[in-house]
Amino acid sequence: KGSEIITVKPDATIQEMTRIMADRGIGTVLVTDADETLVGIVSERDIVRSIADRGEQSFGLCADDLMTRSLITCTRETSIAEALAPMSRNGIRHLPVIGNDGIAGLISIRDILNHRAQSLESDIESLTVAAEEVRQAKEKAEISDRAKTDFLANMSHELKTPLNAVIGFSEMMAGEVLGPIGTPQYREYAQEICDSGRHLV
Repeated sequence: KGSEIITVKPDATIQEMTRIMADRGIGTVLVTDADETLVGIVSERDIVRSIADRGEQSFGLCADDLMTRSLITCTRETSIAEALAPMSRNGIRHLPVIGNDGIAGLISIRDILNHRAQSLESDIESLTVAAEEVRQAKEKAEISDRAKTDFLANMSHELKTPLNAVIGFSEMMAGEVLGPIGTPQYREYAQEICDSGRHLV
């Protein structure tokens, strides 16, 4: 990912490399041969391990004595998963990226972990947004359901109140409770009014 590639020759000393890495704030340098061809990588881990193994005298070693011998590269089109596989398999922390014009950059385990962390944060943010949308949709549905329930309850009340009178009086008329209506067809009409009112209820 780096915009600047730092390389050293195989005969560069550990002191020179350490100074370059400290000045630039980097943890890895690339080792090239006389033809500028990439031949290895030296990381802080290599230097620390060498110092631990050999003591102070290791500062007199050349880069060629420390560099990673098995060189694995990837291209710009390589996916994170594809890059991680050989790194895990070979126990390496830095993978050079090769472009059409030579070395294009380095991918480190830290880069991949940062990328995964950012992706995870993005996923969590998306899930949070989705959860909020679901909550709002549920809230709207509940409000709509309450409105429907209230409407039906009010409508039922508004209908039943007058229907009670319609049914009650039509029953009295059909049964001629207060005396004969006089015309039989009126009695039939009153019974139809009563039946229709009950159907509405």
